[in-house]
Amino acid sequence: MENQYHQRMNPAVLRQKAEAVLRAKAARMSEDGTPLSPEEIRKTLHELRVHQIQLEMQNEELRTAQAEIEAGRARYFDLYDLAPVGYCTVSEKGLLVEANLTASVLLGAARSALIQQPISRFIYKDDQDTYYLHRKRLFKTGQPQTCELRMVKPDGALIAVHLATRIVQTPDLGGSALVVLSDMTERQRLERALVEAKERAESANCAKSAFLANMSHELRTPLNAVLGYAQILLQDQAMGAEQQRSVEAIRRGGDYLLLLINDILDLAKIEADRFELFPAPTDPVSVFEQIAEQFVFRARQKGIAFVMQGLEDLPSALEADDKRLRQVVLNLLGNAVKFTEQGEVRLGLAHRAGTLFVSVSDTGIGISKERIACLFTPYTQEGAKEYKRQGTGLGLAICKALVERMGGTIEVSSKAGRGSRFAFSIPAPSVAPKAESKAQDPGFDRVEGYSRTDGEQTPFSILVTDDLESNRLVLAGLLQPLGFAVIQAEGGEAALQTCRRHRPDLVLMDLVMPDLDGLAATRQLCNEHPKMPVIAVSAHAYAQDLENSRAAGCVDHIPKPVRREELLAVLQQHLPLGWHWSPEHRDETAANADETAPEQPPPEALAALKEALLLGSRSRMTAALETLAKTAPRLAKQMQQGIEGYDYDTVTTQIDDLLPQE
Repeated sequence: MENQYHQRMNPAVLRQKAEAVLRAKAARMSEDGTPLSPEEIRKTLHELRVHQIQLEMQNEELRTAQAEIEAGRARYFDLYDLAPVGYCTVSEKGLLVEANLTASVLLGAARSALIQQPISRFIYKDDQDTYYLHRKRLFKTGQPQTCELRMVKPDGALIAVHLATRIVQTPDLGGSALVVLSDMTERQRLERALVEAKERAESANCAKSAFLANMSHELRTPLNAVLGYAQILLQDQAMGAEQQRSVEAIRRGGDYLLLLINDILDLAKIEADRFELFPAPTDPVSVFEQIAEQFVFRARQKGIAFVMQGLEDLPSALEADDKRLRQVVLNLLGNAVKFTEQGEVRLGLAHRAGTLFVSVSDTGIGISKERIACLFTPYTQEGAKEYKRQGTGLGLAICKALVERMGGTIEVSSKAGRGSRFAFSIPAPSVAPKAESKAQDPGFDRVEGYSRTDGEQTPFSILVTDDLESNRLVLAGLLQPLGFAVIQAEGGEAALQTCRRHRPDLVLMDLVMPDLDGLAATRQLCNEHPKMPVIAVSAHAYAQDLENSRAAGCVDHIPKPVRREELLAVLQQHLPLGWHWSPEHRDETAANADETAPEQPPPEALAALKEALLLGSRSRMTAALETLAKTAPRLAKQMQQGIEGYDYDTVTTQIDDLLPQE
């Protein structure tokens, strides 16, 4: 139907029909000489009017179509001219034969000035070879080509341009090239600005890391004296209970300050992407028992319960970084105890399919829904003012970063006034436990001396090198009571001279000293005395510092503040010696005591155990139990079971019942 309509409305068809009607009428009149009747004339006029109307309608349609074509052409040229990229048509000879307005603006010349000009005229001289190879590949392969080069405007200004070219076939030009020009000047400016901003950020980050490293050194150095002398005083059995409590308070304060320093350094390492994990076979039962020991006493002080579940379900060994695992759990438990005034704190443990699941829940103040979203943001603190004064607001941010670095996830659920629950999971496959070459040694706090195992009778001589006298005296105070001969040197040069004269068995070397630093002194010592072990003792805490000390020749590293157990563990590893333990540790007569004999526990032993329970000192509890076991082994065993189950309240009540009433 549509085709028939178009044929009927076609002007040529209408004209042919009208002419045919007139010829037919004229033929009839010429044949018989009879004129047309009025009726025939009316029909003929009617048909002619109809054809005239049809012609007028067709002309109107043609005019409308022509207007639409012109409007479409105008829109096309608007799009073509105002496109965000420049369009050019280049002949096979390399002449510009067409360009849109954008290309004209980009090249800085009127379109009339561009036509019939070689496009190479606008290519920067140093990039002519690039364009030549680009054009050669285009006509050789027939495939679209791209390149980046610089073009020059008539005023000499340079612009960076991305060229995209393809071949087009036209009747008048044959195989010409359509060239698309994209201005890259602004993009390259932004890229340069981004690179410069990145370099400034990296420089600022390096400056921050250097500042934190220096601040860490400056804070750890005096803290080494505080904690060092606290450890020395705690080994003095002649001190009274009140003095012991005072020194213990000093030690706890120093430990807390050290924790804050470590938190700030950890966050800086995480932000600088310099944080490292060291997974190894770990005894999870031992780890969580030690953690629980710290919080049973703290919870008891606040009058809340501490419950640990699932410990018996853990495997004997897991592959995990036990230091960072402890850090996360200690932080979560610390917050739980801090924000709980009544009820309980619960530590839940589970291990399934190679994954360790840990949850910490409490009945404390809880967290509002609005605050949970920013809970893991650094320097964010919750609770009332009295809580915000405790801590830096870094703990949860570090916990989240550590868990994610270990390949796990952490989540929180809480209701204001109802308590909170933090839960995290990390990959921790079961592994074979580390082989123990000998029985587990008791804590180093009960070491009172040593014997050489190499057959020699003379005491080991240890050279302590540090430019600060307080640091040298701390190490001497920890070593001399055990029978070590301590030699002191106040710098790297003095250490070299002392080693040449005395040939010590081991050197404890500070790394930052004014005259000759510890790294340079260690290199020279290793050259002169290759078999002499050198141990770095440093307040610098970054992994790079450890690598630098090992590269210089140090066989081990002890961080400042120096802890007695770390110091003795390192000495045990690098010197042929065996420790002498306190008499309480050696005495096993209580194990053979008569099971039926009445026990008379001495009041002073019970008082010492009660004091240890109040202080929360595990080592003192062990020592007091050993003393008690000499005269009351059954009672000592019973109380030991209560302590191992963290039932300190029951043990304390039992002691109060046995002590004479005043």
